[in-house]
Amino acid sequence: MHYFTIEQRESLQAGLRSLIERLRGEGDARQLRAAEAALERLHDPGFGLCEDCGADIPYARLCSDPVATRCVACQARLERGAAPEARL
Repeated sequence: MHYFTIEQRESLQAGLRSLIERLRGEGDARQLRAAEAALERLHDPGFGLCEDCGADIPYARLCSDPVATRCVACQARLERGAAPEARL
């Protein structure tokens, strides 16, 4: 389980809210849904864990891409078209 400090969660929450407002103005429905889903998951125990392998997604990655649901390695594998890692 990945633990974020209160300050980190508040920072991610503010970033997601800002992203949602920007996306509402741009009309990118797919990205907007992803950002809204990330905001809903933010306080779930599984937030910040890779959906493929279960590894921690670093805070720095979530700051740059707050809708990320995979660690860098699994995202790279997905983009190459390789099979996902077995979940721990």
